[in-house]
Amino acid sequence: MWQKRSGGGVDLRVGAAIQFAASGLVIAPVALLTEDMRFDGSWEAWSALTWSVIGLSVGGMTLLLMMIGRSAVSVVASLFYLVPPVVAVLAFMLFGEALGAVQIAGLIVASAGVAITTRDRS
Repeated sequence: MWQKRSGGGVDLRVGAAIQFAASGLVIAPVALLTEDMRFDGSWEAWSALTWSVIGLSVGGMTLLLMMIGRSAVSVVASLFYLVPPVVAVLAFMLFGEALGAVQIAGLIVASAGVAITTRDRS
């Protein structure tokens, strides 16, 4: 809600950079105290790092800020309930994970709840 109220006119790149810098300030001391600060330079590690930075962080933050700028915060917040069902379906499609009756029922309930809360009431 704070982002929608006070940062609505901020450029997406600037807003994302501020949020990344703030999170870096919080997590850097924890990492320095708990990690050995070594990086495995294999292609798998670089691929995972690239996906984490570009796909998840930059892509996810850009999508979130765009959604906040165009929609009500309550609509954006309710869409977070679709993350587990979408991940379950992707795990099923990409990795052959099993979806049992309970998982399918949960997917349907979560999707129905999001559909109800985000429908146009006009």
